Amino acid sequence: MNNIQKYYIYSVLWSIITLVTSGSVAQTFLLEYGFSEENVTVFVSVMQIIQVLTIFLFSKGSDSVKSVVKTMARAHILDIPLCLFFLALCFLPFTEIPPVYIVLLLVGGVYSISVGINNVLVYKLPYHIMDMRFYGKYISISSALVGIVSVIFSIVSHFAQSAFGFMPAMRGIYILTVVIWAVFLLVTFSMKEEKVKMPEKSKEKINLFKYKPFITLVLPNVLRGFCLGIVSMAITIGYYTELIDGVSANYVIIITNALTIFGSFAFSKIARYMRDKNIILLCSIVLAALLPIMTVFGTGAFLVVYSVIYFFLIILNNIVPVTVTKIIDYKVAGQYSAGRMLLNTLGTSLAGFLCVPMFKTLGVIPTLALSGGMQLISGIGYYIVLVGIEKKKKQEGAVV
Repeated sequence: MNNIQKYYIYSVLWSIITLVTSGSVAQTFLLEYGFSEENVTVFVSVMQIIQVLTIFLFSKGSDSVKSVVKTMARAHILDIPLCLFFLALCFLPFTEIPPVYIVLLLVGGVYSISVGINNVLVYKLPYHIMDMRFYGKYISISSALVGIVSVIFSIVSHFAQSAFGFMPAMRGIYILTVVIWAVFLLVTFSMKEEKVKMPEKSKEKINLFKYKPFITLVLPNVLRGFCLGIVSMAITIGYYTELIDGVSANYVIIITNALTIFGSFAFSKIARYMRDKNIILLCSIVLAALLPIMTVFGTGAFLVVYSVIYFFLIILNNIVPVTVTKIIDYKVAGQYSAGRMLLNTLGTSLAGFLCVPMFKTLGVIPTLALSGGMQLISGIGYYIVLVGIEKKKKQEGAVV
């Protein structure tokens, strides 16, 4: 297999691992197991905070990493404790004894170190394994494959739960997760750093906090992270508002994964006809308009509105990293990506910590409206910055 094929496999397997260890499947499992909504949001937030700290500490030396592939692969060894702990929970009865929850937080923290390192290097990885002229194409195909496999995974999971019961099905899922992790690690280690047409690194040292493309997007990245964090808690929000249960939670998971396909496909088409700044602004407007009404009209409406929100969120998640590769220099790629992910993850972790407390004090609808407003401000911020960069690029004979 060539590097591109391995990159696709890497993306697909990593998406499954994150789905069942920190994503919607993990949220559903923990809620059905017996943990409270607040326990789950704190667990997710603790992991995200550790990701932020890891990103901050690792980013300083990220551009001097000699082997991006090997560094990422070694970091992913840290994924296994959380996978094994989830598997162990499948065989243990629920207990409110604090040590059990503390162990969950600890293994989640170890896993988050891996995720933090991955978040720093994942946007630098393409420079080392592929021709960056086709990066947009590769990421679209990768996202579509992730969606297809995730949908199949979710549907099989749903039928397994119906046939064998929730906990027996989860035992099978987490046994499979351990196997997937082993294959994932082998594929990651096997990627070759060919450095295809990679720009020469400048010896000039860049102070990221004086680098305009970074400073001007600090607030937009934090606000985008907060909104993303709220949307990623859809299942927990559904449980809190009593709009969904274990069965309808599976529908949320299937919808989420199916829309990854359609959103990525739509992105590949829309990107041909719309400028990056317009796509980002459009997605932000839709999220701001629909988030406040997500929990207003019952379970069916919740699923429909969430579907539209997630569709545009996928487009937004696709366009931002592509846009970044167009506006920054390679010499700061790792540092910039680390900084952006740090800000984004900071916003996401704040959303996790504040989600339930804000529901209790402000109410669910005002909290969702506030989150949508944050994304709108973020989108406007990106739009203004990209307009300025576009003018500069036009003078140089290129358009963002």
